[in-house]
Amino acid sequence: MLGSGGWIPTGERETCCALVEDGDRALLIDAGSGVRHLVADPDLLRGRRELSVLLTHFHGDHTVGISYLPALGLDRVAIHGAGAALYGVPTREILERVYTHPQAAFDLAEVASEVHDVDLGLTEPGGIPIELRRQDMHPDPTLGVRIGDRYAWCTDTGADPETASFARGVAVLFHDMWALDVERPVGHASGAECGQLADAAGAGMLVGIHLSPLPAVDHERIRAEAAARFAAASLSSDHAVY
Repeated sequence: MLGSGGWIPTGERETCCALVEDGDRALLIDAGSGVRHLVADPDLLRGRRELSVLLTHFHGDHTVGISYLPALGLDRVAIHGAGAALYGVPTREILERVYTHPQAAFDLAEVASEVHDVDLGLTEPGGIPIELRRQDMHPDPTLGVRIGDRYAWCTDTGADPETASFARGVAVLFHDMWALDVERPVGHASGAECGQLADAAGAGMLVGIHLSPLPAVDHERIRAEAAARFAAASLSSDHAVY
């Protein structure tokens, strides 16, 4: 886990991204400010010279790390997104709105060797088989990601009942866990809702991600609310390994 927070990086948490390893392959899910950990500690890539990046959507807290990728000095970076599938606009076109001079120090072509659009359903970005579904309970639709029976990654979404079917039987359900249930977060999920989804999915573990950066938020109360409905509920932290 390179970034376990949402919206604003803090002294405790960078914004969302996770590095998935499968043999000699590496897939970065989202490119939040947590990409900086790869720059600070190149050993996290274990000598790999290629990296695939899958974007769940294009909000800044999930894409700001794209601008850090040139610092890794890799031979090949391939970015995968669902711009066409989710918004009817190619991923390359969306990213070029930001990653072009003078708005950015790097043109997109200088950052990524390849930019691909992915379809919903089964796909293999970077050679790692995954399943993608559309999540509509957010101001802009996002991707839910399932990696075999190991992981489901569902960030920036409200409590979508279809998530339980999508994540059925996974070992770890990573889910957006933004607030207490009484606060009824829009476009995000409460602790109670996450616990109910994990229970319905029959997941082995529930891990809260995309945690709020606001100082007044009591993350432990949110976790306890989830645990009241699903005992194996925890909060992720930067550098955690699953």
